[in-house]
Amino acid sequence: MEKKQGLSADAGRREIPPEFSLILAGHDLKDFNRKRYQGSYERYVEEIREPFRKLQQACFADPERTEEILKEACEMVLDGAQAELDKPMIRRGFHSKALMKDTYKMWIVAYLTPAVYELEYSISQDFNEALRQAWLLRYPGDSYELVKAEAVRKGFEWSWKKWLGI
Repeated sequence: MEKKQGLSADAGRREIPPEFSLILAGHDLKDFNRKRYQGSYERYVEEIREPFRKLQQACFADPERTEEILKEACEMVLDGAQAELDKPMIRRGFHSKALMKDTYKMWIVAYLTPAVYELEYSISQDFNEALRQAWLLRYPGDSYELVKAEAVRKGFEWSWKKWLGI
């Protein structure tokens, strides 16, 4: 059996802040409404600022491995969410695994992707694209759009009354 060149996945993950496994896991959408979104979004930007600063430093320290480091960080994010999904479910209905997965996808779209863009790090675009690709590899056919916070905020302004011209 041929041994692969380079670092093992465990060695690569040592460069990535351990907080990355919690970037998505455990979040819910209770504040995803017109009145509370902005405040919850701003708190989330601050929550992820330091882990992403460390991730950018890891990429700067080894620019030839930036793509690999970003992919590993994305895997950590999704692995953390998967660990939550793999826990035994006490209740069904609103706490089903399918609903939790959809909640995580909505969190990526409404919070994580816009927050990473807002950080304006040189790795922001590449990370968001790598995360979407990693998501698609795990959940084929379940794509999502890369959006900025302004698009999410505008979505709260839309209503059926505006659509009808009332």
